[in-house]
Amino acid sequence: MSRGRHAQPPLRLTRRGRIVRDVVIGALVLALPLFATQLSVAFFTVVVWAGQFAGLTA
Repeated sequence: MSRGRHAQPPLRLTRRGRIVRDVVIGALVLALPLFATQLSVAFFTVVVWAGQFAGLTA
């Protein structure tokens, strides 16, 4: 991998870049519990439906 004369410093973010990064990380942290709740509710619903379907077809 050839690097030019002007090698990039390792991830020096500008002020705006840091703000964007922090906002994205904050949004992900806030969304993760909600996403996990939705997933568990969906999984539970599928299990209940499968149980009802198995009961009806048995």
